[in-house]
Amino acid sequence: MPSDTEARLTRIWSDCLGIDAIAPDDNFFQLGGHSLLAADIMVSTCAEFGISLPAKTVFAAPTIAELARAVEAERVNPTPASVIPRVERRPVVDPAS
Repeated sequence: MPSDTEARLTRIWSDCLGIDAIAPDDNFFQLGGHSLLAADIMVSTCAEFGISLPAKTVFAAPTIAELARAVEAERVNPTPASVIPRVERRPVVDPAS
């Protein structure tokens, strides 16, 4: 029986891939997934679980079972959000002056 995390991920994958029957060990890319769908999967996954994982996670964990472990690990021990450095704005200089 799949865990709650696996069941929720299966629903996300099913919606994204348009496939009803997905097993925990089915490979995302063998099911027809590609990089753009991987990004969609991760956006939906992060929203569903309230976590932050990069899209590349699907490449490292391409099955429901593997991705579920990554999601659970992130939920237990969240990685710090990356900090985006502030960029100073320069005054606009009129080239005609």
